Amino acid sequence: ERMALLRFYSETMSKAGHPSKRDNQTTMYVEAMYVIAPLTAILAPGMERAYEAEWRIRMQLDMAQAAIAAERFRRAEGRLPNDLDELVPAYVAAVPKDYYALNDESVQYLRRDDGSFVVYSVGRNGRDDRGLSFENDKTDRTRDDFTFSVLVGANQ
Repeated sequence: ERMALLRFYSETMSKAGHPSKRDNQTTMYVEAMYVIAPLTAILAPGMERAYEAEWRIRMQLDMAQAAIAAERFRRAEGRLPNDLDELVPAYVAAVPKDYYALNDESVQYLRRDDGSFVVYSVGRNGRDDRGLSFENDKTDRTRDDFTFSVLVGANQ
């Protein structure tokens, strides 16, 4: 049991920073453990969810930092930045990476017509839903972008 749990933990940690880059091998390994090491098979999925939650929280903090930098830019320059790269290095050291993007991309930034904006991650599905999530559109459960929105005026 201990060896099976250690092996699973090692494989999970080797994918550090890339929760979207899981493969079917991990799933097959957990299924095989039900026969060989049932206790490990019960604990492993919870460990993986906790690991993924930690990276999601880290990324959300990075997105909040980028959004705050964009708002500071707006107050200093009188306009929103055209993209997040415009904030480097005066407002942030680097544009945050999107842990869910398959090609090691940065988080996305979208300006809205009303002066609000959103900094977002493509989410678990790895697809850019233009900053929309299930919370924005309850009819489409496939949208899963993680967002940090900054509203203006009466919308705040």
